[in-house]
Amino acid sequence: MRAIPAPSSAVGGGLVNMVRSLGTALGTALPVLAVHRAGAAAGGRIVPLLLAAVAVLAVRLCRD
Repeated sequence: MRAIPAPSSAVGGGLVNMVRSLGTALGTALPVLAVHRAGAAAGGRIVPLLLAAVAVLAVRLCRD
């Protein structure tokens, strides 16, 4: 937030909040979608794998 000029700080704060909200929504929607598509019994195995794949992708994106 220090890199954002003072007159634009409200816009920067809004963008940070929007990205945080999108992350929360996707973090809830992806496991629910995986359980729905795989069925309740298989979903217990697929959800941890899906979350691990998303975590690996996030780490790779953050390193670049």
